[in-house]
Amino acid sequence: MASGQSEVALANIALGHIAEATIANFDEPGKSARWMKTNFAFSRDQLLSAFAWSFSKWRGLIAAETQSPAFDYSHQYLLPADCLFPLPLYRLDENGDPVEIPHSVETGHVLVNLQGPLKLHYVRRVTDPGEFTIPFCEVLTLLLARNFAHNLTGKRTLKAEMHQEFEATLKRSKKRDGLLGTPSQVIVQ
Repeated sequence: MASGQSEVALANIALGHIAEATIANFDEPGKSARWMKTNFAFSRDQLLSAFAWSFSKWRGLIAAETQSPAFDYSHQYLLPADCLFPLPLYRLDENGDPVEIPHSVETGHVLVNLQGPLKLHYVRRVTDPGEFTIPFCEVLTLLLARNFAHNLTGKRTLKAEMHQEFEATLKRSKKRDGLLGTPSQVIVQ
């Protein structure tokens, strides 16, 4: 399921979408390499933050901090350093159905009225492109191509074409990724 791709390979696929020459690495001279070096990580994180991709979901037990929030919540938990965003917290109601637990995400913490450890399910920052799924790679290369198209070529129509292809591929890829496993709601209480 992992793509086995490198950052440069993905950048070259993106450049191919807009009919531009490939690069050997991000440090070579030239506009394409400089742009990819500056924008690859941001574009990757932007796309990771847009959806809970199967390969980027993680779970763990988080210990409560000793200091409590000033008001509204009784406990706070420091989010892991690689957390882009936590997924909703659930408990089971009297019928056994999942119900979202009120909480807030503030300044890198989850604030909630639950004692620790907190069962946290979250989307993590994945920096190794070898871990990306093929659908994610497809969408990332189109995002890079869309964002770079006008900058490199000056053609607004090319950016519009890349945007349409990006949106269609994103929709298809999210649906395909959603078929991996069964939908899960981590019950924390």
